[in-house]
Amino acid sequence: MSVQYTVDDFWNSSYERLTCHGIYTKEAILTIIDDACIIAINKGRKAVLIDFRAVEGTPPDILERFILGVETVRTQRKHKYIVTLAIVGNEPMIDPKRFGEIVALNRGGIGKVFTNIEEADSWLINNHS
Repeated sequence: MSVQYTVDDFWNSSYERLTCHGIYTKEAILTIIDDACIIAINKGRKAVLIDFRAVEGTPPDILERFILGVETVRTQRKHKYIVTLAIVGNEPMIDPKRFGEIVALNRGGIGKVFTNIEEADSWLINNHS
């Protein structure tokens, strides 16, 4: 897989945190989102923060952003236990207009995209603990 992650068990007791690094591919990102949901479910957590700030490469185009939004919701639904996602990354890997987030939210996804990890942490603690 072109993107690897570590689970930061020390981070916070109310949610899981994965820190990712590597070269972007749509498939790798979708696999990590699925893994993140499974990890959270297995640990009885309601939410997970996925830190993609160290993921590099060519940013996704508009079609890939659409697919990422749709597939993220499918992943959340397939587990029956909906895990809230806070995704953190850097622009331009993260779309400044948050197109993928909008696609996911319009399809019933639960989550938010950030470029600031402190904002993501605060959002999760205040809204999903």
